[in-house]
Amino acid sequence: MGLFLFTGDIKMKYLNIVFVAICVMLSTNSYAIGIHSKEITLECNGEISLKSVKKVGVTRSFIDRAGNWNPPKGYAYLESSISSLSESCDNMEEKLEIDLDSKTFEHYFSFETTDEKKVMELSLAKLGEVHEFNANQIFSFKDKAGYLPFFPLIHSEQVVLKSSSISLPGATYKVNVNKVYGISLKEDDKVLLSNLVFEYIKKPNYKGLYIARVVNAMLKNHPKLENNFKVFLEKVLVYYKKLEASVGVDITFGSTYAMLSTITSNIKKLTNQYPEAYAFDIPSLLLHHPSLIYYSNWIPNKAACPNVSAVQLEETLMLLSQNLESHLLNANIMAKWQNPLKVIAGQLWSANINPCLSHISSTFSIETAKNLLKKHY
Repeated sequence: MGLFLFTGDIKMKYLNIVFVAICVMLSTNSYAIGIHSKEITLECNGEISLKSVKKVGVTRSFIDRAGNWNPPKGYAYLESSISSLSESCDNMEEKLEIDLDSKTFEHYFSFETTDEKKVMELSLAKLGEVHEFNANQIFSFKDKAGYLPFFPLIHSEQVVLKSSSISLPGATYKVNVNKVYGISLKEDDKVLLSNLVFEYIKKPNYKGLYIARVVNAMLKNHPKLENNFKVFLEKVLVYYKKLEASVGVDITFGSTYAMLSTITSNIKKLTNQYPEAYAFDIPSLLLHHPSLIYYSNWIPNKAACPNVSAVQLEETLMLLSQNLESHLLNANIMAKWQNPLKVIAGQLWSANINPCLSHISSTFSIETAKNLLKKHY
């Protein structure tokens, strides 16, 4: 497993954590990656001061969606900056490489008066106000107990400034975890991560951890296109098939849908990135996973389609016909094919699936889809 380098006095502490984790893993034949978030939590608090008035004005009256009339009001935008930091902030700034001293903020204030001169007076009166804040680290892969089960294999972190007396818009700063914690996954780390995640998702609950985000990180950090990738992809597709067969056609939200959509999005990308992968027999893949052309993505690149040709779509429909005749398809999988078939047949337009099918639907595919709909749906 690749070790992770740190800077300053934190270096030996984290190397010891990783070393102990590896030793436990080897001696017990179990996985011991992970630490409690308190091990990397840093203290920091300070004050901001309102420094200048950027803009003042008066809003128009309007009726909101509930039918309520809202009268005009005066408003102002004021700028603030950090005026003091606790000594502990030096440690946070150094370790996480975030320069808090340079941060400025813009605040919106509303006033009952519509006299712009009065609005300006009220705004100027606020200058010099001081508001306390705390700088909090937010960890994306933390469970309810505060544990980071996959650290340091995957880790995401932000610093958020929060105040109880004033809003701090935009006071969220992403930590460069690769640089700060020296995280750089080698091949054996990626294999270990996939094994850990597949063991983790077998559990009845995830202790508050948003597991779809974990699965997405695992899929993005997959092993190389060699033997390790083959084993990895086998596990993904087996889990994918079970998950897809268990999800009803009308489910479009919730953790299970998020997991399905996450895997779907990544499999689409993998078919384009690695078309030579042994498991990407496209007709067979589409047959058992209609979500590849049915579900929209929740991650970026929503227009992504699986790497499928017109001929492969024809072959898929032939396989589908054979499986429907033999009653071999899971009921949910069969139901999920109905809308794609309607799109192919020209009977339905869907923003989720039309882009993936409209440009590759041949005359043969169109007629086959019509016949399958008439006979089996």
